[in-house]
Amino acid sequence: MYAILLVTGSVSCADASSDVAVKKSRARICHERGTPGYEQTKHFIPFDSIQACLKSGGRLPKTSVSKSRFDPSKPAHAGDEGVLYGPLIKVIDGDTLTVKIQGAAIHFRLAGVDAPESDQPFGDEARQDLASLIGEQPCVLVYEEGDSYGRLVAHLWIGDSYVNAEMVRRGMAWFDSHSGTNDLFSEEGEARDANRGLWASPPGERVEPWVWRHEKR
Repeated sequence: MYAILLVTGSVSCADASSDVAVKKSRARICHERGTPGYEQTKHFIPFDSIQACLKSGGRLPKTSVSKSRFDPSKPAHAGDEGVLYGPLIKVIDGDTLTVKIQGAAIHFRLAGVDAPESDQPFGDEARQDLASLIGEQPCVLVYEEGDSYGRLVAHLWIGDSYVNAEMVRRGMAWFDSHSGTNDLFSEEGEARDANRGLWASPPGERVEPWVWRHEKR
């Protein structure tokens, strides 16, 4: 009887209507309604939200499309549609952190920001500055996509402060053109002109993170 119930459950999940909010595939990928992967996934476990799917051990597609209509002039708040929020677990470096979302440890990378790696000049300063900006306050995040490392690329607010821009404004990170906006590009230019943060360092110590990572391979 137990075996019959297992088979029945599997079939009912595969034959469920496309009315569920999120489908987790056999490869543990979370597909939201309205995305190509959602329609293509026939055998799945249904979830009411992307948070619940991620908490269960699921992950986003590596090539997922934008998940938000981001507007930096409008701070996100806990409880807003599509917003993730929770306490900080750990700051890994100046653009990467781990946050507890509904009991699950989720890794995030700040969108539009590329901070020095932890083992390169100014890496410690950038990590400490991000940690100080967050402090004991809850992290409020709007994610855009998943990256090849299984992290969520996201916009982070602490209160009404948009942390992604604040890190660039303080000279703690470079603008990342792959996921950033023109606003962040302008913030980098102002920080550079004002010699803030890493821009006050000798030119030989200002190694772009993407160059550092390439040379370390």
